[in-house]
Amino acid sequence: MKILLQSASKVIHNNIILLLVLNVFSIVFYLDNYPAVFYVQILVQFLCVPLIYARFYSLSVGRDQETYIQLFQDHWKNYTVVYLLLACPRILLYKVFLLIGGTHLLEFVDYIITVLSVFIFPFVFLRRAIKIAFVQGIDFIKTDMSFNLVPMFLVSFSFFFPLVMKTLIQRNFLYESFSMLILLSFMMSIISSYFYLLALVLIILKNRPNDLPEPGNT
Repeated sequence: MKILLQSASKVIHNNIILLLVLNVFSIVFYLDNYPAVFYVQILVQFLCVPLIYARFYSLSVGRDQETYIQLFQDHWKNYTVVYLLLACPRILLYKVFLLIGGTHLLEFVDYIITVLSVFIFPFVFLRRAIKIAFVQGIDFIKTDMSFNLVPMFLVSFSFFFPLVMKTLIQRNFLYESFSMLILLSFMMSIISSYFYLLALVLIILKNRPNDLPEPGNT
């Protein structure tokens, strides 16, 4: 586990620019008080995020030479379909929970989806298939619980940290300062996405085929 964690951290640290680029876009998820942000969210979620995740996958399995065009052709469709399938429960339950005042229930559903996603997305990239990604991702959760406690902790921190921080910011006068809001949102997003990516890369490295080169050795 220690070696895999070190390798996963190395992949992210050696490509910190990708993490920063991801978060330059991702701060829009914390600026939901601004109506125009909705359209930027769509662009970020369906174009920028899958390409950057796919890049971290290719770096994790030693395929550094793959271009973004190749990554788009190989992974974008599968990632997008899986993302939409994972989002279906939230979409279907959203209005129901709002009617009954169940915002905490909605957050719980979001949390479960986030945890599932970090186990399923690695297999989207590794297997390049939708059904297999779901089957192997869920099966991996059940068959290696001792290992999975670490990525579960990482993704849980990634999920709850911005929720707690956002609540604190909203109760603070600094929230009225747009520049301070941007700065704090950027910092929250970096920390949250770092832990999510660490869990994602860790699972990729754990399940990477043995015949692939080590990260950074191509």
